[in-house]
Amino acid sequence: MKLETLLKKLQTMNYWDMQKFWDKDWDDSCPCFEGTKIVDGKKVYVRGECWRVSHNPQDLHICGELDKDALLKIAKAVKKALDKQKWYKPYTIVCDEPMENTK
Repeated sequence: MKLETLLKKLQTMNYWDMQKFWDKDWDDSCPCFEGTKIVDGKKVYVRGECWRVSHNPQDLHICGELDKDALLKIAKAVKKALDKQKWYKPYTIVCDEPMENTK
């Protein structure tokens, strides 16, 4: 998928579908999720963590093989949708995890 296609999809999809978009096994009982997409031929990993396991009120981790600017564009689009859900608290974007620690 192209970066612009992904960004448009993230910005226009129903915000309640965000976790399931990244994590096909997401069960809707907790906002935690994780998943990988291929964007412009490169891996992008996203993980959302609720207050029980995050270092901030809620964390949105992103890492991958794209440049940091592209990763942050994706993260901001995901964060916007997740924050609309109002599960607990707004998410904090964390963009420092090594790709080798991901699914």
